[in-house]
This record gives sequence, structure tokens and C-alpha cells, in this order.
Amino acid sequence: MKPDRSRVELGPTGPMFLLIAALATGVAIYTQANLMFIVLGLLAGGLVASVLWLWAGMRGLTLERLPVAHGVAGEELVLRYQLLKHSRMPGFSIVITETWGKGPRGYKRFGPLAEKPQRLLARPTGWVMHLTGGLTCQAQASCWPIRRGKLELQRVELHTDFPFGLLRRIVVFHMPEEVLILPRIRRVTRQAMTAVTRLDAGGYNQLDKEGGTEEFYSLRHYRKGDSLKVIDWKHSAKTGKLLSRELTQPAPPTLMILLDLSAYAPEKLGELAPTLSPEALLGVDRAVALTASLICDAYVTGYRVGLMVSGAEVDTIRPHRSLPHRTRMLETLAYVEPGTAPAIRRAAGEVPSVIVRPGQGGSLAIRPGRRTIELYGDSLDQLTLYNPPEALLRQRPGQAARAQRTILAVSSKA
Repeated sequence: MKPDRSRVELGPTGPMFLLIAALATGVAIYTQANLMFIVLGLLAGGLVASVLWLWAGMRGLTLERLPVAHGVAGEELVLRYQLLKHSRMPGFSIVITETWGKGPRGYKRFGPLAEKPQRLLARPTGWVMHLTGGLTCQAQASCWPIRRGKLELQRVELHTDFPFGLLRRIVVFHMPEEVLILPRIRRVTRQAMTAVTRLDAGGYNQLDKEGGTEEFYSLRHYRKGDSLKVIDWKHSAKTGKLLSRELTQPAPPTLMILLDLSAYAPEKLGELAPTLSPEALLGVDRAVALTASLICDAYVTGYRVGLMVSGAEVDTIRPHRSLPHRTRMLETLAYVEPGTAPAIRRAAGEVPSVIVRPGQGGSLAIRPGRRTIELYGDSLDQLTLYNPPEALLRQRPGQAARAQRTILAVSSKA
């Protein structure tokens, strides 16, 4: 993409240069000394060299922002760019920044840095030391999203003040794009995961359903294509017909999570529903982060996970276990907006086993006679451990059974 516009402004050493140039001019005119005129010539030469190099170094630039899958709140997000210089003259010390609004300080009044609560910790900034003419180079700019949701990118600025910092040329590219920021994802503590496991400790029992590879279920007539290993030779010899053993399949444990935001429902907040305070929004984000952490840990452990949300416009997601299913729940949590729906709309027959609410709560003990535990968003730091989200997002449930048995063994000893 070609730049939309460019401008030139004073660099970091520009004001000092102008002051020195003004003093040297006054001294040269007053004293008529040849040495001072030589100094004036050197200053003028430096200014002309800066102008020519800025014109040639930033000429013929095209920029493309590479697609970003998603980011995670509280973790580094890397934005990657591809730069191409069509002219032969190289460019040096090119700074890449994302910006919003108008003017040099527009990003402090508009965009994710000016939102309440703030969505970005700082402006994304990158740097290219040398860009050879006629070649393509890739650069990156790092930033740290603070909140989940949509991160709206607006414009990219390239600027350089090479070689002397007297002048700075800025080239602006208008490149609107949205990046989805997932909630904070952490590893759930052993105490919290043990309490969740006790809700459905018999998760790996066998289902009375055919089509598995586990324990014996029934006998049936031999079908073409059956393995020789499943043929029951003893009963086949008695009946004179080939009989095959039908085996059962395992039933993974099920975890239905309810994110209860009913305290922010329109009927309770009235006219204040669209204008929640920043403190209330941060409390909701902590509850959403705890829900996302439970989903990721339960998926790795081998659970079939479902999601319900009360007080927000979100459809109920039935329990299932697959990578696209987990991604769908995380993306749903990223878009959750409190106060956009009234009471909960439960799917038929779905009863939550874990309820997560904003605010403060008590212990993890399961109430007698109930199969539900309640967790609170303000306990996020007590119920989770910091773990790089890439480790959780890349794990697969290949060893889910082993992890489940480990948790059950620890639970029985406790």
C-alpha cells in the first residue's frame, strides 16, 4: 500500500540547531570573521544534506500489515509489517508506530490508549535499522493489550530523522484493521481443579453404547471388515456362525460453566446499563478471565466443556470437546458485553456445574447435596497461576486420561 500523505517537522536536535545557527549568524555578521562564515557554511551543508537524505531515504516506500490471528490480554502482541523500497537509495533508522486520531499527540486522545479502562499499555512501536533499495524487509512492532475485545488499528506512521536529527519526515499509511484480543488465560491451581474434578469424578466410566474400543458390551454377527481380534471364537464354535464382540466407548467428564453477569442486567441497572464504571468493567474482565482459564484447563484435562452466560447477549454453547469448540468459546468470551441481555436463556436440559460471578466470594467447598461450585472473579489470582498462554493454547488432550487420574489420586489423598 502506498502512503496517503507525508509531512516534515523538526527533529529532536532541530531546536538546538536553529539556536546555534542564529547565534553563529549574528556573530559572523558582527565580527566578519572568516572562521564564523565557515561554521555557517558547515551548518547550511548539514541542513541541505538532511533535506536531501530525508527526501531520498523515504521515497518509494510501500507498506503492508501482515494478518494477525488474535492476541491475549496481558501478553505481548506482535504486529508484523512488510516494507518494500522501490527507489535505489537505502533508508536508515526508520521507526514504525501505530497511531490514532489527528496530530502528533492524537493517539493520547483517541483510540485504545484513551479508552476507559485503557485497552493498550503503550503505542505499538518498531524499528528498521537499514532498508535496502529495491528489496523487501519484514519488521515488527510490539504492544501489550490490557483488555479483551476488539483492538481497532487505524493508521501506521513511518518516520526517520537520519542522519543528524535536524528534521523528521513522517509518512502516513491509512490501514484500518481489527484484531481480536482473547481474555487472560492462566493455569488453574490444583485446589480449584480438584474441586471441579469432584463434580464429575466418574467421567471415564464406560457408556452403554456400542462402537468403542474399551470393555465388552454384547455379541453380534460378524460383519465384513471386522478385525480378527474382535471375533469371539469360543461362541462362534458353539453356534457354528462367526460372532464378533461389540465393545463400549468411554464417556469423558462434562463441565458446564455459567458466567453469571445478571447483576449487570438491564432490569437491575435500568438506565445505567450502557455506562458501567471502569471498575465494574475490570471486575467483569476478571470473571471472564477465570472462565477462560477453566475452559482451557478443562479441555487439556479431557473434559467436554459447555458455556452459558447470564446478563449478556450470548447463545448457549453445549458441551463438546474439540479444538474449534474451545476456540469458539474463547472468542465468545472476548466479545461478552455485560448489560446487553436480561435473564439467562438456558439450553434445554443444561444445568451448570460451575458458576463464575464478578466480585468477591467464599471458599471452594461444594455444598452438601449440590453438584455446583461458585467461583468469583476477584479470586483470579488465588485460583490461577501465571502460565504463558501459548503453552495452554498449544496443548492437546492426548494425555487427558493420565491427567484426570492424577487429579483424582490427589483428590482422594486430600
